Amino acid sequence: MVSCLLYADDLVIMSDSADGLQSQLDSLHKWTKDHLMTVNYDKSKVMHIRKTTVNQCGHTFMFGDKTLELTSKYRYLGLVICEHTDFTTTTHELLTAGSRALGSLTSKYYNMGNMDYDTYTKIYDSTVSPILEYASAVWGFKKYNPLERLQYRAIRTFLGVGKHAPLPAITGDTGWTPIHMKTQCNMIKLWCKLCEIPEYRLCRKTFMWDFNISNRYKRTWSNDVKTIMTKCGLHDVYFNQNSERQPTAHIVSCVKNKLVELHQQEWLKALEDMPKLRTYKNIKADYNVEPYLKKCLSRQQRSVIARMRSGTLHLEIEKGRFRNVPLDQRLCKMCKSQSIEDESHLLLFCERYEQLRTTLFNDIRDKYNIDLTTLPANIKLKHLFCNYSKLVSNFILNCFTIRQSRINC
Repeated sequence: MVSCLLYADDLVIMSDSADGLQSQLDSLHKWTKDHLMTVNYDKSKVMHIRKTTVNQCGHTFMFGDKTLELTSKYRYLGLVICEHTDFTTTTHELLTAGSRALGSLTSKYYNMGNMDYDTYTKIYDSTVSPILEYASAVWGFKKYNPLERLQYRAIRTFLGVGKHAPLPAITGDTGWTPIHMKTQCNMIKLWCKLCEIPEYRLCRKTFMWDFNISNRYKRTWSNDVKTIMTKCGLHDVYFNQNSERQPTAHIVSCVKNKLVELHQQEWLKALEDMPKLRTYKNIKADYNVEPYLKKCLSRQQRSVIARMRSGTLHLEIEKGRFRNVPLDQRLCKMCKSQSIEDESHLLLFCERYEQLRTTLFNDIRDKYNIDLTTLPANIKLKHLFCNYSKLVSNFILNCFTIRQSRINC
């Protein structure tokens, strides 16, 4: 058993018994006295790592004449380790730090007035993601919802949508990779690295020890890696850890591609299960960034397009949802058609916006050489949802100006 870990001026002493640890503390105390060195007692703690069913050790640990405090968690090399080896506490600490980093990004985003998609994504990936994924090669097997929710918050900020915007729509439009997929890929990268390390290295010996006991214990890092690789069709690769195995880049690429494929299947199922996305699922089939996010739009223009696509524009069909109004009674108040006011009614049919609609279609015809008036309603709607984002966003904003003026009257 390894009895200590050394890194710079940090020292971790380990023992499988209370008496063994006390003996090591006594030896360390003698050494510090002999070499005229002092220990920072405020940072010196004792942690009993154990299963949740085992009570905490009742032994009082002494360093000379000082009593060392027993703690339930400890920060080592920037990572908070819990006494039950449960990484929920670890990810909570990362979440707190990540929230501060996201707050800084959000502040810059608003102070600048706007940011394009590539810039916002680059800053997020450079300042927030590294914090959320810190040491995730160790803890990254499980999906930790608080971390995912922080990323959703970043997406909502950029899109300009509210908390009720469906997750499948906002994540599908940005095409951002979920946190748990990135952390699982990080685990595979570490596994490949450990396979390449010489056998005399301590980390390689620890890796092989974990691998050997994984047949007897379920909660091992090797079993988590095995689960990921089996899910990705790489079961045989997991057991081939010699130099003849496939290159690291190829293995990581295979895992990433398979995880993306599985995520897309889950995403498509989520679209089917949400009535609010009745229109969205007909225009979106792939999990990738939408062209309108790459366009030079103002925050307001981007927001109305995102809310239209996600079904959260302030139309009667959405407002009636919160007032428990039956679907067939969520009628348009801007015209006398007695039609349900949804996105298609606003864009294609409402008589109140006929003049604006004519101008929109004429501008599209003049600029893009396509006459939408000749197309069926469903094809026309798909064009308006997926293309001409600047023209369509201005049309929607003008429509809502008319709505507001009527409400004020």
